[in-house]
Amino acid sequence: MFIYLCGVNISAANKLSALMNEQGFDGNYQENIYQKSILSGYREAMANKNTPIHLHMSHFNFNNGNDAEELSHIWAMNMLRAHCLAIDLDRNRVLICAQDALSTRCQKSGPVSLPACDDPCPSTLTRKY
Repeated sequence: MFIYLCGVNISAANKLSALMNEQGFDGNYQENIYQKSILSGYREAMANKNTPIHLHMSHFNFNNGNDAEELSHIWAMNMLRAHCLAIDLDRNRVLICAQDALSTRCQKSGPVSLPACDDPCPSTLTRKY
């Protein structure tokens, strides 16, 4: 339904994405379903030339398997509300969390606004497989 809404009424889709983003996170973020829905909705809105697109996302996972260009556009729309950025490329993983989004996944803050924090898996910040 969300993807369809992006194609026919982007204003309503923007509001729905904000509600979904607010309600969807409990500190154990699973990006797959939500991020894929937002990406599909973004593609639908672009295909139908629906503007202005202001879809909400606060957790991002860039990896070899997703469309980095489209996700970058969504990231640009959401930089001020971003809480977590995970980058999984080839054999490296980096997880960065905002200080105000500290949870069981990210328990230490640093001197910058997006400090690096430990991955929930038994590993180091950047690991090679």
